[in-house]
Amino acid sequence: SAIVVRMPLWAAVVALVSAAIIPVLVTLSLDPLTLRAPFATWYIGGLGVLAVVCIVRRRFVVGWATIVVLTVESSVYLGFGDALSLGLVGSVMWAAVAHLLVMFWDRAVRDTERLAGIQQAVSAWHATQQVRQRERRMRTQFALAVAGPVLSRAVATGGALDPDERLEARLAEGRLRDELRGADVLNDAVRDAIADARRRGAVVTVFDEGGMGDVDDSRREEIRDELAAVLRGAEAERWIIRAASDPQTAVTVVGRARSGGTSDDD
Repeated sequence: SAIVVRMPLWAAVVALVSAAIIPVLVTLSLDPLTLRAPFATWYIGGLGVLAVVCIVRRRFVVGWATIVVLTVESSVYLGFGDALSLGLVGSVMWAAVAHLLVMFWDRAVRDTERLAGIQQAVSAWHATQQVRQRERRMRTQFALAVAGPVLSRAVATGGALDPDERLEARLAEGRLRDELRGADVLNDAVRDAIADARRRGAVVTVFDEGGMGDVDDSRREEIRDELAAVLRGAEAERWIIRAASDPQTAVTVVGRARSGGTSDDD
């Protein structure tokens, strides 16, 4: 949209002073018998145009002050009725129309800017949804790749799996659960470390509650690699990995040994 630069204050003051001086100079320089002639009343239309210019240039007070000064002086020198018939009505009407147009224009500009902001927000939301849909498709494809062979084998054998196949089924189930609950915490190294811990008999639970959302990509990879190193370098019978929404801690890892009097719920 076009940008209208506001009239400088000094120019507005000059316009108002001119509006006050011109009718006086015209009246004093002409014969009283010719004050109502067309060449003598030109200032009514001219100062009306000047008021319109001030209003369009966002000097509303000066524009309407010009109209007031013009009305008062033309009424004094010509009479109020004669001033109206000689062009004062037109000047006032043009100033009013200019003010209304400026108001409507400003409102249209604000509505356009608001609409542009809404469109940008909708576009950003749409892009976010596309990213999430793509992530869901990738997770679905990964789930099929992980669970597909195990499910096919279970169906083919009627559930009669040997110990190795049962172990692979449990690993596949755990990996699918990890992908659903904590995909943002995982990379290939973390997945392999969790799988190794489960093969050793450990119970691993992963929760992603948005703790990695505000972490940049490079730092996120460092955290994942550090998590993988922790899982490989320590022994525990139960692991709880949690990425909570905390301003100081991205990921919390708890490893513990289960004693005879401790249940999973504890």
